[in-house]
Amino acid sequence: MISLLWTRLRKRKAMIVIPIFIIGILVPIMCFYFSVLYVEEPERIVEEVIALLHTCIPMTGCWWIILLYQDFFEWEGNELLYYYHSWRKLIKEYIFVVAVYVGVSGFIVFCIQQTIEFPLFVIGQLSVETVFIASLTLFSSFLLQNTGGSLLVVIAYCVYLNHFDSLGIFQFMSVFPRREEFLNLNVGLLRNAFISSGIICILGSACIGWRRGYK
Repeated sequence: MISLLWTRLRKRKAMIVIPIFIIGILVPIMCFYFSVLYVEEPERIVEEVIALLHTCIPMTGCWWIILLYQDFFEWEGNELLYYYHSWRKLIKEYIFVVAVYVGVSGFIVFCIQQTIEFPLFVIGQLSVETVFIASLTLFSSFLLQNTGGSLLVVIAYCVYLNHFDSLGIFQFMSVFPRREEFLNLNVGLLRNAFISSGIICILGSACIGWRRGYK
């Protein structure tokens, strides 16, 4: 499975490294910038860093999923891909890619935590949020048959709910903690996000099966 997965991804070598560049280089640079900008306000540093992590880590988690399934919507003769790839195989690839991304991003967040102190459970929060966003990407990609539309959905969801929904209008559909709750372990929110991830993943699997039959 891994060799076939790599064969499908390697033709976009430059694009594969984009998530690593964002979470491994850009995010640490921004964290350092916040630590310098708010050097006299340690609590502000933590708030801005966690807000950045809650936006970038889950949002970037959609990228490898999009690359994984892009050919199913843009490649001529893509009905052959549906014929040779069962929904079970696609879900196994999805789980593998998500697991790799969660492991890499979790390690990077752990390294950041060594210099900017915040609770380790934030890593758990980010992992669950990443799984949710990956499931949303899977579902929206096969539902819309368009990875560009799926990417816009994910970006709008992550950026708006983390930075612009100050009144909490759409808080009922958010898997992210509100700013005043950044340092609180909200078990209920984690549970709801995890359950929602499972439901959306099941819906995504159903869309794969429906599109495969339709083709």
